[in-house]
Amino acid sequence: MATVSPTDLQTKQARASTYLSVFQPVTLLTALVNDAGATRGMRSIPYDTGSGSGFATIAAGQTLEVDTANGTKKTLVKSITGSQSSGTIELYENSIVWGNNQTIRIKHFYEPHPIPPAIRSGIFYKFFDAAYSAQNLTPNPIAIAGSHRAGFLTAGSIAFTLSASASYAIASGATISSYLWSCVHNGGATAGISFSSTTSATPTLTITEAGQYWLKLIVTDSNSKTQETYRALFVYERGITNPYVDFTIQSFTGDWQSGGWKVSLQATGDVELTDFPDGSLAVLWYENKFNDVAGYVNLWAISNEILTCGYLRQDNSQDNFDTGTGATTFQIGTIDDLINNVAELGSVSLNATASPTKWYEYASWMTAGRSIHHLLLWHAWGIFQCVDVLGVTSNTLGVKTTDYSESSLLQQVNGFAHDRGIFAKLICDRLGRMHLVADSQMLSDAGRAALDTVFTITEADVSGGVDLARSPEEQTTFTQLDGFSFNGSTSTPFISIIPGYRENSISYIMPEERGGSTAAVSNQVLADQTDSNMKVGRFHALQNNNPRELRFSNPYNGLGAFDIIPSIGWYAWGIADADLKRNTELFGRNLVCRNVNVRFNHQAGTIFTDVVLEREAIGPPGIQGNYPTGYPAAAQPTPDWTPPSLNFPLTYGYFAGGYNGSAVVATTDRITLATGVTAANAGSNLSAARTRSIGLSDTIIYGYFVGGTDAASTTHVATTDRITLSTSVTAANAGSNLSAARTDVSPVSDGVTYGYFGGGEGPTPTFTTLTTVDRITFSTSITAAYGNLFSARKSWAGFSNGVDKGYCMGDQGTVTTQRITFSTSTINAISGSAGLPFSREWPGFAGGTLAGYTLGGRASGTPEATIEKMTFATEIGETLGTTISLARYGSGGVTDKTTYIYISGGDGGAVSLIADRFALATEVSAANSASNLSAARRWIGALTDGWV
Repeated sequence: MATVSPTDLQTKQARASTYLSVFQPVTLLTALVNDAGATRGMRSIPYDTGSGSGFATIAAGQTLEVDTANGTKKTLVKSITGSQSSGTIELYENSIVWGNNQTIRIKHFYEPHPIPPAIRSGIFYKFFDAAYSAQNLTPNPIAIAGSHRAGFLTAGSIAFTLSASASYAIASGATISSYLWSCVHNGGATAGISFSSTTSATPTLTITEAGQYWLKLIVTDSNSKTQETYRALFVYERGITNPYVDFTIQSFTGDWQSGGWKVSLQATGDVELTDFPDGSLAVLWYENKFNDVAGYVNLWAISNEILTCGYLRQDNSQDNFDTGTGATTFQIGTIDDLINNVAELGSVSLNATASPTKWYEYASWMTAGRSIHHLLLWHAWGIFQCVDVLGVTSNTLGVKTTDYSESSLLQQVNGFAHDRGIFAKLICDRLGRMHLVADSQMLSDAGRAALDTVFTITEADVSGGVDLARSPEEQTTFTQLDGFSFNGSTSTPFISIIPGYRENSISYIMPEERGGSTAAVSNQVLADQTDSNMKVGRFHALQNNNPRELRFSNPYNGLGAFDIIPSIGWYAWGIADADLKRNTELFGRNLVCRNVNVRFNHQAGTIFTDVVLEREAIGPPGIQGNYPTGYPAAAQPTPDWTPPSLNFPLTYGYFAGGYNGSAVVATTDRITLATGVTAANAGSNLSAARTRSIGLSDTIIYGYFVGGTDAASTTHVATTDRITLSTSVTAANAGSNLSAARTDVSPVSDGVTYGYFGGGEGPTPTFTTLTTVDRITFSTSITAAYGNLFSARKSWAGFSNGVDKGYCMGDQGTVTTQRITFSTSTINAISGSAGLPFSREWPGFAGGTLAGYTLGGRASGTPEATIEKMTFATEIGETLGTTISLARYGSGGVTDKTTYIYISGGDGGAVSLIADRFALATEVSAANSASNLSAARRWIGALTDGWV
């Protein structure tokens, strides 16, 4: 960054002419809502009676106004179809009370809007319908186009030198690969516009017609991700079209604490609302001369004519009916002021992971800045599209988790980034550009030394005198800071304190000698213990900084030499200590600018600045906090930490749905495990007739009957019914539906956290055998695709050992068993002599505490009576010498886990209601008529309420 020389400021006479430009968006479409059933929050708005000529210019991100009974409301256009006269407008989420024949207007204007996420059927969406698909692995870049601009035609044209060179990628390892510029008149016309190149990073834009324009830049990164951004251009022809000049600036202030700049100006003359539309973009600019030669001082050497860019936030009008005169006072705030009034009112959290597959997951190289980029990109429209945002990738410290729970977008960013992150804030500079920038006071020695010295302040830079606010006594007596480092896989905690502590039989704090308060800073993003110690020292020194601030006025136009962005650098104090009455030892010290107040004399054309500077806080680092690094040896016998079983006492088993030989049914029978008696239980019936579904239980609250084939026995479904185990009541639960329609999956439950649905048969016309595995999270009842089996399987068995593993086995012609390890949710094959040796489809199956069993099934079209067993301890399978009473397939199996397995129904050449009771102690099966189904059927879904 270049160093600013104060020579011209101090020695040359400066005169300025100040102008105000306010964007007046063209209405691209005026129409009426055409929906007699219009309701609150509609996103698809049919319209008719359309007028205007801007339909072809309407695009995503433009402002839509609607006149409601409660006043005019604004929202954001997502897309439009149809024509100028009629069609449909798609919007994002909104809370507008829509009504038939309301007047709507689409403006050629771009401004920030909040966009809350949507949750439908248990699926999380951004922008209402954007499902997750690697957005947090390859995030969009940031387009940098500079500030809004203004100027006069000279000899019939004006040339704007553009630069997108500061655009940057967000994704790790990505770079910017291309640029695309375009420009249109306010309203969409293109006459009088030409670029030296539309694909260069630094083209020249030439305009030959006075008017208002929208400049658009699209940047693309090496991941083919794009970002567009828009800037307003104001072009005037002297004496014919002129910016507004009948105003006086009453206040013009930039402040680090509030985060940006605010202007209060009074416009005189015949000022109408149409001259200054509510919420419109305003650009305050000037022509400045030093000794009658045009010249500017600007810390960034760009957009030199711009004083500030912002939005009309409020006004106060005074009308004198007697004299016919009036005046209106307007408040202009930079974009920080606007997004501090944009609220999403929801908690946003992100977790870093190697392979993000959900919206709340981010790549393992997440940093505080990248997390903020996600928030501003996916929970609002118009931050990156309306203004430069710089510094997002400056801090490279990894972060494991982030959360945002404050009210407005600006409060969310600063609450995280400063209060519980990296001591950074999202601040707007005078040109209207946002910076995610760390407080210089919190930088390391190397970070501080890397900052420029903007210039050295001497007596020639001070008008009248200096006000020093001193506080020689400490205000904060003790400070503690804690946080974490994250290297992409491991998070490490740190804690630091200052001044320190005294070690004795009991450790206790040693505070400063003075100070009426303590400070605690939590959840900071840190590099290591040294970084933690440094930052606690910096924070403590800042709380006790002395002198706290210096105030003085410039005797010249120093507007371009001061701004509130800390990264512009230090201001060095060059006034000798002896020249100040208190001899305050300031000479040679670094200062950071915290507040700038600009005073204008329009008649004289002069500009003066008042500044508030803060001395660089100097202090030692803290020390590692006194907290244990290990646990003391147990003084008492080690307790038994094995948690008690959360399983309900096993009460019921359920046999749901199936095919009765002529029709698919929804009937559910319930067996009382203590007595072995089965009876129909209408309250447990499926929500619709289904066959070839399967069942599993979380053993505590719910059971689930999953997938299958519909009543016509022709269409596979993803439907899941959930049975409440305490009431035996079954109902459809859409959030638990499979990720895709299929039947004959293998069910495995760990009984506490997850259930798994493996393989199965896909729908018509292919009836493909699948490898897909879905996983249901029991705490939320939400099912989602999880992974894949090592080979495609269907019509098979599944059970768990009740502790740490589950097993899926069977299918026609296949003997290999697949094992799920619950602690890692990994799936692998059991080969060799392990697993069950059978290859049959549709067996009855259930597990006890020591082994799992399959009973019957079908091989090569023939029903079987074979019983096979897999011992959990050895994972070795065997064929038993006993059989079930009737060879059959498609039975349902339940267990009381210690005494009996019940196999009911099936097809042995005809559908059956017969139940067998298999004794676990003797491994003998026999028909048990008390357990027979209420009616014959096959392909039954079954589950037990307290066992897996």
